[in-house]
Amino acid sequence: MAHSFINALSNVMEVDDRVLGASTNSCERLLDAIERYTSQVPLVPDRPVVLATHNIAIETLYLSKSRSYSFRPSFDGDESGPSV
Repeated sequence: MAHSFINALSNVMEVDDRVLGASTNSCERLLDAIERYTSQVPLVPDRPVVLATHNIAIETLYLSKSRSYSFRPSFDGDESGPSV
């Protein structure tokens, strides 16, 4: 199911850049969809979950150590940029 969802979003990204650019919030909505979906993935300590397509690559890892990090996916040209 996860691969199908990410593939569908990757296919949406295949449209002409002018079409995506004409939408005021299409990239933000794609990022939000990815974040909402991936936030529901159950993680096992120290075992990565990797999803990759032609346009999207996601890798997440739950660290069993006391320190952990969170990264927000971003696209080229995403003005908000990645957060740490």
